[in-house]
Amino acid sequence: MSIDVTKSVQDYLKRIYPKSATKAEIFSAVRIKGCCGDTSLDTLVVRREIEVSGKKGRYNLYRYKK
Repeated sequence: MSIDVTKSVQDYLKRIYPKSATKAEIFSAVRIKGCCGDTSLDTLVVRREIEVSGKKGRYNLYRYKK
């Protein structure tokens, strides 16, 4: 399941590139809960497949990294 969630998050960010999205926007779009998605999001950042591109208020914005 974790691999599917990671792939869904990455695919969503590829679709909206070059725009960025908050964690809540990403999870809402791919219909997952935060507890499942947090690990996937962190994994993609560590692998440098996505990046933190800025802030929206106090929330990080995530963007696909080409």
